[in-house]
Amino acid sequence: MSFEDRSEAQRRNGEELETPRSTGDAIRHMRDKVRGFVEEVKSRNIGEAAGQAKDYVNEAAGQARDYVEATTVLGMFSDVGGLIKRYPLPALALGGALGFLVFRRRA
Repeated sequence: MSFEDRSEAQRRNGEELETPRSTGDAIRHMRDKVRGFVEEVKSRNIGEAAGQAKDYVNEAAGQARDYVEATTVLGMFSDVGGLIKRYPLPALALGGALGFLVFRRRA
């Protein structure tokens, strides 16, 4: 199928319309995709990514510590209330999940 025959959504998503002709073609196609993925993973520096993640966690922990030290309990309740008002459905889902877990643990 030519490029002109593709729909607009398929062109935007980069989807390929052509399918392998045989099982052997399908296996070769999948093997090539896996090789490409493995090469991409090998080329990335995992140590550098781990160092960045460590720095991010340390920074977030420091911010959390500063927040707890600088905020009163009433201020924290006010912040939680603001989050619940801003995101009511996720708050309801989180409350339901926590209630379910507590109920299961007690039963």
